[in-house]
Amino acid sequence: MVSGRMLLPEGSGPIAGAGVTLLRDGIPGSFSPFRKDGTFTIGAVPLGNYRIFVNLQGEPKYIQNVSASGAKVSGRNLYIAATNEIELTIVMGGGLGAISGVAVRDNRGVDGVMVLLMPDSGANLDEDARMDQSDSDGSFQLGGIIPGRYRLLAIQDGWGLDWRNPAVLNPYLEKAEPIQISASEVSKITVQVQKRIGSSATAAN
Repeated sequence: MVSGRMLLPEGSGPIAGAGVTLLRDGIPGSFSPFRKDGTFTIGAVPLGNYRIFVNLQGEPKYIQNVSASGAKVSGRNLYIAATNEIELTIVMGGGLGAISGVAVRDNRGVDGVMVLLMPDSGANLDEDARMDQSDSDGSFQLGGIIPGRYRLLAIQDGWGLDWRNPAVLNPYLEKAEPIQISASEVSKITVQVQKRIGSSATAAN
């Protein structure tokens, strides 16, 4: 049995209509609405590995931390290995960040470049990574960024690159810009365009 409590940032509004879902590949999600005090009861779920999702109305929020008794957690992943009772505490955070800037090569903006923001942990890529294509002047914008440590990179002819594969992306990450994003932070940054490995495009120095 899985139950627990969700904790909102101070000053948050009511949580009517909100809930928590445990998702596992190939199995329908297990859902529970939150009670007024943020508690929830999902009930019994099969053994296995799950992703924790919280849907809230109003201002965007994100899962800042999850702790558990009776099971293991890592980030937003829950690992259930026994049929004991599991108690979760889900701490939510608020204040998503944003980045704007220019992708440049030889001190000039480059259009059509894949601009990619990768979480430093290499985890939760589908949820936490952000991507944009540079405009005609090389400008780009990335929003809805969960606070944390990231690496920013721009790759010429990068579309179609298997960027989720560490073996493919690691050579580019060596020249990426390290970035720390705080809650509600809006940053501007210039990122150097890298040549796609195997491409005939001119590389940035």
